[in-house]
Amino acid sequence: MAAADADGTAGTLGSNSDIEGLFPSVWKFFASVGRFLMKLIIAITLAASMAGCPTESEHLASPAATYDASWYKIESWGGEYPNGFTMATDITINIRGRPDLDAPKSISCVLRKGATYHPWNDKRVISDRLEFVSFTKIETYELKASSTVELSPQSGDGNTTTEFKKGDRWSYLADLAEGNFLIKFGDKIYIAGQDLYEKSIKVEAPVNSGQKSISSEKSAHEWLKLKCANDTVGWIFFNEIKNAPGFSKPNIIGYGAAADLRSQPTSAAKRPHQ
Repeated sequence: MAAADADGTAGTLGSNSDIEGLFPSVWKFFASVGRFLMKLIIAITLAASMAGCPTESEHLASPAATYDASWYKIESWGGEYPNGFTMATDITINIRGRPDLDAPKSISCVLRKGATYHPWNDKRVISDRLEFVSFTKIETYELKASSTVELSPQSGDGNTTTEFKKGDRWSYLADLAEGNFLIKFGDKIYIAGQDLYEKSIKVEAPVNSGQKSISSEKSAHEWLKLKCANDTVGWIFFNEIKNAPGFSKPNIIGYGAAADLRSQPTSAAKRPHQ
């Protein structure tokens, strides 16, 4: 845009102050729009960055259609001796592309005899990129009487003494090892033991005083992601194969250790005496 100088020649508006002086209302309008757009860009950037940081509440839901917010997801198989399996023979099965019971079994997967799929078989966990995932139905429990219970924060930062009042409610989330399990109390997640369970009663379906331990009553949906022998990748639902032909109990060689089962070489025929 050009303006006439004092001598009548055309000159260029070279500064913001020149524009602001000539069009104060227009300048203020565009300045406010600019500030709004800058705030909008910052907000979008922060939202995008936070979207990549999962929180505890995000574990309560799964992208799989089968598991809604009433399920809790944990990236492990629970129990003092986790489930697993060793292949009794070479076999080809069809598996799913995601941990979802409604997903089609559209992936052909070759499994080799002797291969042990277990959280404790470190070599195969690495070589086949194994991922062990569990989904557990969340259940609500209520304290039968006021009580003091030792809990451990999920972060592992020591124990904390928690005062429960009669009627306080907590949510069972997932089974762990040695009789421990994950709970949610208030807005925090803790590791609890059998003493809390024994002092509580299930809200939806009250049980008798002779209730069993919590770990013996719970059953999770356990999924295994693996790279098959034919290089395909997919998910196996453990409940579908645990008693199936060709699958046997895991080859556990010691507490915390499992290994592939090597084929025994056929003994050579003895040479006849000369």
